[in-house]
Amino acid sequence: MESTKYIGIIGPRVTSKPLRQRARTFARRCAEKGYTVVSGLALGIDTEAHEGTLEVKGAKTIAIVSTTPSVPLTPKTNRELGERIRKNGGVYHPFTTPEIRNKPGIDHFTQRLLERNVLLAYYCPIIIVVSDEEIISGGSRYAVYFGQQIGKVVLYQSARNELFTELMKLSPNKRLLIAGYSLGGLNSDFDNLSVYTFGSPRVADPEFAYRYNQIVKRSFRIFNVHDIIPTLPAEIYPPPFTSKGLYYRHVNNNFPVSFQLNSIARNHYIGCYFNTISRLDPEFTSALCLNNTDFCPSIKICTAYNGKCIERTK
Repeated sequence: MESTKYIGIIGPRVTSKPLRQRARTFARRCAEKGYTVVSGLALGIDTEAHEGTLEVKGAKTIAIVSTTPSVPLTPKTNRELGERIRKNGGVYHPFTTPEIRNKPGIDHFTQRLLERNVLLAYYCPIIIVVSDEEIISGGSRYAVYFGQQIGKVVLYQSARNELFTELMKLSPNKRLLIAGYSLGGLNSDFDNLSVYTFGSPRVADPEFAYRYNQIVKRSFRIFNVHDIIPTLPAEIYPPPFTSKGLYYRHVNNNFPVSFQLNSIARNHYIGCYFNTISRLDPEFTSALCLNNTDFCPSIKICTAYNGKCIERTK
């Protein structure tokens, strides 16, 4: 299965009829080109991606779902679609137990939905997001962010060459600090540096993590204990997409902080990390922000969220 051509097609659950039709057309054309279309069996764009694929004789589509094999598929309205997918591709249940390690305030179902999108980004060299939103939101956001960092999205343009061009201009006598935030922590793994990451996910397989920890001694992984992103991806994902499974580890060294703002987004936002850490040395923080225009992130939203269950930022 590892040699199969996968393409992910995802998007919002609630959207317009023209956009749903566009998603179905994308899927159908991809299937005609021999791609296996991967999506999440959710309502809206996911449904159209699966349905569009199944319109092509012999085409295959895979649904990565957040439920275990022992419980009915969700949503209920897509169970019949799920059974058709089983016969023409497959339904992948990466979770085989009813409960997983969880963060306070985040239910198991929500955490598994996020992990599902990270898995989709890993498996698919190309990810198509069908959306008319100005800012990609919901689960699609996590698939895109993770996919961009590992070069999976076709619109992704690597900054590697530009980075090394700028590095060569620096004096060898100067100390170089590199910081990565969130999935940007994936790009902060260099030798002979001081590396600081904030809210980084698990970034390495066990062998790479071991070698990195042996070489990069000044590495600092700062994470909010209420932030879900550092719990992703899970430490292990079983087959079938790879014959031996997938394994993820964090690199050293751990520096936990704590702020609970009742929101997945706010618990992860770099401004709220900054707001918490700045309290360790308020005078230094004040001087830093004063002397470096636009350097310090906004902390306006760093208050406990008391609104609706689904938070959306425009």
